[in-house]
Amino acid sequence: MPEKLVYSVNEVAGLLGLSRNSIYTLMSDENRGFPIIRIGRRIIIPRSAFLGWLHGPNAGEAVTGE
Repeated sequence: MPEKLVYSVNEVAGLLGLSRNSIYTLMSDENRGFPIIRIGRRIIIPRSAFLGWLHGPNAGEAVTGE
């Protein structure tokens, strides 16, 4: 089976070991958030964009709630 092209909010939460609320907070952060696509009320996260964000230039830096 081919790898998924997009993830749901729940899938990203599971991959990162975070709560759904934490994922929604990350999505709303314009400086540190990852790209999303809205289709009606549904939110999907493109796999390639998510992985780029995860391994991007700030990878390994501490993220604080400030």
